[in-house]
Amino acid sequence: MKTPLCTLILILFLTGCNENDTLNETDILPNDVYMGSYHYQGIDYWSEIIISDDTYNERPSGGYYYQKPYNCLTAGTYSVYGNKLTFTLDVYPFFENPSEPCNPDVLLPGEYQINSISSDSLIFERGTGDNRIVYYMKRLFVDN
Repeated sequence: MKTPLCTLILILFLTGCNENDTLNETDILPNDVYMGSYHYQGIDYWSEIIISDDTYNERPSGGYYYQKPYNCLTAGTYSVYGNKLTFTLDVYPFFENPSEPCNPDVLLPGEYQINSISSDSLIFERGTGDNRIVYYMKRLFVDN
């Protein structure tokens, strides 16, 4: 009796495992506005990212102090594979401001590690040491 039961459990376990599980980005990041901040070199900066299908748009966050400079805002596509979130650049910059050059470390395009994800929040990061940047974003549940 134990052998057939163990065999059945083993078969169910093995058939339930998929060696190449990937996550669909729209399952992970529903179309919506995500607001929050990113932490870079000891300072928190305001941030806003709009997700629509497989595209993203960064927008001014509304604050004056400690927000990403306008000439660092980008747009493009994104993808999710496992716990990696990748932003690919299509449009840069939205605003030209030669008096305030953009620090390339704070440009969004690149590959990030997803630290935490839920129905209403997303935390992702890349880099190490002084170049480490961590995004703490909340979903606003805006009607699209």
